[in-house]
Amino acid sequence: MTAHDPQYRAHPWIGGKARHVPLDPHSEGCFNLINNWVKHCTESHPRCVITGESDLPKRVIYVGSDDDNSTIRLHQGGGKASYIALSHCWGKSRHIITEKKTLDCWCTNIPWEVLQRTFQDAIIIARKLGVSWIWIDSLCVIQDDATDWEIESAKMASIYEDAFVVVAATASKDGDGGCLFKRLPTVDLSGIDEHGAPFSIFARQACSHTIFNWNVSRTAISKTTRYAFTGFGLDTYPLYHRAWCFQERLLGRRIIHFTSSEIVWECLTELDCECGAMDHFQGEPLLAARQFVNETGRSGRDPEQHYEVWRDLVAQYSQKQITYKKDILPALSALAGRWAASFTGPYLAGLWKNNLLRGLLWKSVSQDTKTPLKYVSPSWTWTSIQRAIDWVSEGNETIYHVTILDADCTVKGQNAFGEVTTGFLKLKGPIVEGTLTMVNETITSPSAFVKINDHSVAFRADLVLHCESLIGKKVYCLRYCTDVLNSQTRKGFERALILTERKDLSSAGMMRMYQRIGVMEHYPVDEWHAGGTETEIVVV
Repeated sequence: MTAHDPQYRAHPWIGGKARHVPLDPHSEGCFNLINNWVKHCTESHPRCVITGESDLPKRVIYVGSDDDNSTIRLHQGGGKASYIALSHCWGKSRHIITEKKTLDCWCTNIPWEVLQRTFQDAIIIARKLGVSWIWIDSLCVIQDDATDWEIESAKMASIYEDAFVVVAATASKDGDGGCLFKRLPTVDLSGIDEHGAPFSIFARQACSHTIFNWNVSRTAISKTTRYAFTGFGLDTYPLYHRAWCFQERLLGRRIIHFTSSEIVWECLTELDCECGAMDHFQGEPLLAARQFVNETGRSGRDPEQHYEVWRDLVAQYSQKQITYKKDILPALSALAGRWAASFTGPYLAGLWKNNLLRGLLWKSVSQDTKTPLKYVSPSWTWTSIQRAIDWVSEGNETIYHVTILDADCTVKGQNAFGEVTTGFLKLKGPIVEGTLTMVNETITSPSAFVKINDHSVAFRADLVLHCESLIGKKVYCLRYCTDVLNSQTRKGFERALILTERKDLSSAGMMRMYQRIGVMEHYPVDEWHAGGTETEIVVV
């Protein structure tokens, strides 16, 4: 088909294939299409196969039947069966949860009328797909039991990975939004062409697929944002912007996205959609990451690729919104648990011990809220600043000037990849003193300046509020590494960590304690690090 407006001299627009999108997502046609996708995936996609029935999570919801909502209940006790997992935004709406006082009651019956629309729609979808069980986090985890919450949140990887399908309420900002949105009306146009022959045209609003990176120029998307546009589609696709839901999408083998305009199928092999534009689409960049996450034999991977994909995913995750900042580590814990391998060493609040030299080279890339932050991790981890980060670029050859002597974090509860209470980093390297002179706050690259050996050198500030309090005070520059540009002179871009002493933790006769406040990345300046003293320090 071609479309051309004679009022403009632009070339005719050439349209692609398109299918009819039913106005009512409850319709038989919609669920026939979904079941066809499921059938095609289970029969033709070896990568997506779930062998046999899965072990049910500790708690799941029995969905009952279309004509009997009185049998909906919470089930405890395990067993083997296919189940659906719901991925949804909690939002600000008040919705039903399981607490210690309601556990026994919900095990008898969960009244239909107390369920929010998103939960009701998810149950309807499960019934239509012939699946009797559904896992919903707010109902299947006891919300006022810290131990249960820590244990069950650590199982998220297997819960979403083993689900028959993940139902994603992609267009709902909270529990009231639902999944089954009624679509915009269509129009039928008819007329007579220039030859006197009658014609008719069926028209509907085009479905956008930009959020799925369909028909988007790869050159227009930077490396760290190529899987998701920060802020793009925040109102249309709120689920895409939530931190908890990020790992749910990565871990699920088969996902059914319910958007406001159509249903989108996403498995480990391809994407499809109701309108037909994305049929068998394999160009979604996150697809490769999802395949990487779900493949077996992690210990046999190339470590460098393993770490690089982790850093790429972390950069994306850091852009997501999260209601409670203390959940930054728990909301990534299922993915971290899936990422742990024999060669990674211990997990350190978002970093891996055996890749720590590279892992410490992160930088802030979003506007600082300039509000005091509650502690979630030590200052040397990217999670400590609680906002979007990226990684300092690395050359083909890097010379490190520091040695990591030890590092550790103390986990708060039962989840080995969850919240931490303390952490330290002991290292040795050349340190030179300087004075913090000014702070330049910008939206994406808050920077500060330190005067060292009569040179004023800029660095990327981790927290603007903290750096502003240090203006005119002594700071310390740890010469960290050099990205070699000239193989003859061995010179290149200098990297350094900027530190301030934690005098409240330092004591006489003990090793001095420091806190990271930023990272320096600049052109070669030979004199800035002159007089640096090789020192052992502890960063907290």
